[in-house]
Amino acid sequence: MSDARSDTRIKQPDILVVAHGASLRGGNPAAIFVRRLRFLVPGKTVMLAFMRASPQIADVLAQMHHDRTREMLVFPLFFSKGHLVKTELPAGLCDAGFGAATLLPSAITLDGLADMMARRLRDHLAVRHRSGRESTLFVVTHGLKTLMAPLPEILHLMAHIQTGLPELNIFNANIDGHPSLSDWRSKARGRHSVFLPLLTGGGVHAAQDVPALIAPGAGEDADILEPVGIWPELPSVLMAYIRCHFPGFEAEHILFGSERRVLCNTAI
Repeated sequence: MSDARSDTRIKQPDILVVAHGASLRGGNPAAIFVRRLRFLVPGKTVMLAFMRASPQIADVLAQMHHDRTREMLVFPLFFSKGHLVKTELPAGLCDAGFGAATLLPSAITLDGLADMMARRLRDHLAVRHRSGRESTLFVVTHGLKTLMAPLPEILHLMAHIQTGLPELNIFNANIDGHPSLSDWRSKARGRHSVFLPLLTGGGVHAAQDVPALIAPGAGEDADILEPVGIWPELPSVLMAYIRCHFPGFEAEHILFGSERRVLCNTAI
């Protein structure tokens, strides 16, 4: 006998995007990301949930109907590999019975992210008539108050950007922790500084903290780019990863085979 409650439950999506959502006072860039992603995958269901805002992922998963014929890809729209991505999100999926869902890499480790940034930076320098040699890029990250050096994933990203722009001076700068964004002047090389906020956007950090910590003075040649999370190219980077690693995704029936990453031993 079928469960009557399933008629009122949410359909299991093909892609579930999970964002932080602590502050949405500056808009909802994750919702914009999802709308753009839906445009790239017509016929597929894409949903959004938050770890710290509504709709919360625990509530969304609790209302979701298990569809044994459909794999669910879960994409963490995070520019870090912290506790939420490494521990809390996988545990939440397991607790809700979705332990067989495929957890994709977080945004910070997506193939193609650094290439996307390098292209945008190359265009920016061309428009500003600046060379890489006379410019300094600061990759701005949230960081942690206990942080004393750039995280490995940030160093990897910076090195990849450097391969595309070998003359550009590149440094990491944190909102919290060290190296601190407030010390950017001590590291700047050349006359032009570019700040690339590795943030989803929409919150206090992007709208207030980053500009306040940079505080460019009169005569300082400094540009603050939009947070990476609102770049319109980002959904295409995710889809390129999915098409490469899950070639059957856009077929009517999806067979992931060995690509499935089992998160826990919970059976669906």
